Amino acid sequence: MRIVFLDVDGVLNCISTADRYQGFIGIDSELVGNLAEFMRRSSKEEETVIVLSSSWRIGQDREGAKIPGGYQYLMDKLAEYGLSIYDDTPRLVWGVRGRSRRGREIAGWLYNNRDKEISGYVVLDDELFADLDKYHISPHLVRTSFDDEDGGFRKKHINEALKLIRVKVTSD
Repeated sequence: MRIVFLDVDGVLNCISTADRYQGFIGIDSELVGNLAEFMRRSSKEEETVIVLSSSWRIGQDREGAKIPGGYQYLMDKLAEYGLSIYDDTPRLVWGVRGRSRRGREIAGWLYNNRDKEISGYVVLDDELFADLDKYHISPHLVRTSFDDEDGGFRKKHINEALKLIRVKVTSD
């Protein structure tokens, strides 16, 4: 099985996303379509599932503001493209202003699921969290952008993500 650790803000939306949900930047259909294409191509080779690593898994946007019903909204948008969430990363709060650290959460999920046969993974995220290197996750990162007009998970990212998800997981 392969894992896609999915962030939302900066991956499935960006500064130019027109869709709104309860006053917040919503999910961009074009970007979800690109994710669906990536998932289809990866799943042809091996089962590929999505593990949500975004703050959306706890009902918050990128700034920590509460998004009532945001998780269900995300699930519904993904379902429009035949996608679903397999699992969420654990919420491990620590660091500046109580913000979680993505690397530790991803490493925690991988550790908690070490009994599964995980052959590869990719992290789709717009932020370069300080602890990604500490947990040897940086080599699996496809970095997108929130602040660019053409931000988010674009077609140009698909081949890079396919390459990285094929990298065999080793015990570090």
